[in-house]
Amino acid sequence: MGKGALEGEIRRFEERIEELEREAAEGRRTREALIESEARFRILIENAPEAIVVLDPKTRRFVDVNENAVRLFQLTREQLLCNGPVEISPPLQPDGSPSAEKAWAKVEAVMAGQFQVFDWVHLDSTGREIPCEVRLALMPFAGKNLIRGSVTDISRQKEAARALRKSQELYRKLVDNANDIIYTHDLEGNFTSVNRAITKHMGYSIEEALRLNMAQIIAPEFLERTVSRTRQKLAGEGATTYEPRVITKSGRHLAVEVSSTLLLEEGKPVGVQGIVRNLTERKKAEREIARLHKFHSGILDSLPAEVAVLDLEGNYLYVNPAQVPDPKLRNRAIGGSSVELCRRLGFPEKVGRRRLRAIQECIREKELLTVEEEVPGSNGETRHFVRFYSPVVHDGETVSHVIGYGLDITERRRAELERQRLEEQIQHAQKLESLGVLAGGIAHDFNNLLMGVLGNAGLALKEVPPLGPVRRALEDIEKAAQRAADLTGQLLAYSGRGRFVVEPFDLNHLVSDMVHLLEVSISKKSRLICAFSDPLPAIEGDAAQMQQVVMNLITNASDALEPRSGTIEIKTGCLECTQEYLKNTYLDDDLEAGSYVFLEVVDSGAGMDEKNLARIFDPFFTTKFAGRGLGLAAVLGIVRAHRGAIEVRSRRGRGTSFRYSSRLLIFSPQSCLERKPTTPSGGAAARYWSSTTRRRFA
Repeated sequence: MGKGALEGEIRRFEERIEELEREAAEGRRTREALIESEARFRILIENAPEAIVVLDPKTRRFVDVNENAVRLFQLTREQLLCNGPVEISPPLQPDGSPSAEKAWAKVEAVMAGQFQVFDWVHLDSTGREIPCEVRLALMPFAGKNLIRGSVTDISRQKEAARALRKSQELYRKLVDNANDIIYTHDLEGNFTSVNRAITKHMGYSIEEALRLNMAQIIAPEFLERTVSRTRQKLAGEGATTYEPRVITKSGRHLAVEVSSTLLLEEGKPVGVQGIVRNLTERKKAEREIARLHKFHSGILDSLPAEVAVLDLEGNYLYVNPAQVPDPKLRNRAIGGSSVELCRRLGFPEKVGRRRLRAIQECIREKELLTVEEEVPGSNGETRHFVRFYSPVVHDGETVSHVIGYGLDITERRRAELERQRLEEQIQHAQKLESLGVLAGGIAHDFNNLLMGVLGNAGLALKEVPPLGPVRRALEDIEKAAQRAADLTGQLLAYSGRGRFVVEPFDLNHLVSDMVHLLEVSISKKSRLICAFSDPLPAIEGDAAQMQQVVMNLITNASDALEPRSGTIEIKTGCLECTQEYLKNTYLDDDLEAGSYVFLEVVDSGAGMDEKNLARIFDPFFTTKFAGRGLGLAAVLGIVRAHRGAIEVRSRRGRGTSFRYSSRLLIFSPQSCLERKPTTPSGGAAARYWSSTTRRRFA
């Protein structure tokens, strides 16, 4: 072999070596890629969410499984690789019967190049059936046609499907058995579904209703409003509720309430779903409730008692006209508190706060509460009320609201006071009558004894010489007997048994004739003022007794001024006296209302308190250091004997100022028809008397 041929052979050998090296490198890369691909395949299989198995159809054995398959079949990997699907879990038909042949038919279909998906029920080691979904596909590998299978536990899906079917069945039952009409319609108003309630309320069968349009059952006067509601829903305003009238199959109009909303698919409106509620019974119930409300309100509104219903906060829910007569004010009172209502009615706020405290106590104690209160009336007169607060208790525990009742007991209180006054009047009259009988009897008998003393003293003085030693003693006896006679005269005057010479006389003239004597009799610090109504009609009576009355009153007024200075005013005039006025005086019970002549004596003294005022006419009662207490008692006796009346007012001074007012009114049935008095007038006197506080006596 020549050198050239050798070199050529060497080059071919080197090229072959390089080619082999390239093939070896390519094989290494292929093996590495295969290893890497197998690793990725393993990762994919192991991380697959379902159970993955690789089946060799020739041996009918598994050649590979992942961890999820181990968990699903509850066997080890080695146990799985030694068996096939039939040994692990015989396949079941959906009805529960085994069918290995049909399962392998699926495998043969896969070998023919078809992808297979079917359900398979796996029996685990405890015999529990596990529904699975099996997916089979052909997987060529290393020159073999293997079958890759994925097994998914679909127990939850099956359970969800069963729950969904159950829910749908329940929903369908609810819809079918609902009392309200439940419907859907498309955007043109054609019904697409409806429940059986439409037959009950409107008379249409379901088949008939599905052939109807909304415009065919809505009353014409409500059709435009219904279309407007649908447009509002399409504009995105959400669910709407309105009350149209619908036309039943028989043509009758039915009041209903419709609540509807849009049906959406992929965010686009495709129709409307809604509920139609028959309002016939509700409207009937509302009318009945309105009738009962009107009936009960009529009862409460007509009650003379004040009635109110309040919530737990003390706010008014109802007020009847007896409590708030003004309808506008009554409407404004609803929702407000008792404090606000009292403020609007012009009552002091303390009245409202007192009521609010009573309501709170009633709620707290859960018992009937009774309170009495005084409120100012519209005419300024104080009104007396008794109020009852009754809690409305549920289940013996919860108070829902409070009912308040108010009764005006002003007239009852006035009647009680009048009865008390009459009782006091009767008692006082009985006391005066008893004292008068006693004083009259004693004075009459004592006066008879005095007549003997005075007569014998006078006879003895005629027999005794002017300068005799016993003449002074006899004169003292005569003076003492005369004073005793004067005292018995006052007692007789008090008892009304004195001697009277009744004749007409002018009261002005009688007082005028006594002015000089009166001025001498009163204190030097006193000033006498006369205010006569001239001319004055004549009255009948004993002028001497009237002089005694004037003298006693002036003397009493003068004593009331001591030791201060002051004024004593004498007034005369005429006055129309009512029966109501006469009740407030010392009087004879048979006096009648009419025209009277009066004499009034007023002093500016310190006045009297209620205690002394109540005993002012009692015999032998006096507040003076030295006095017999018979002056005013005699005045009362003389006035009663003349069938007149006396009103006495006395008021303590204000601060450091004291004023005594003692007014004597002597009345006679003698009419004052000829002339009306001028100064002071009867009207002025009446206004003057009504503006002062009166003490009422029998």
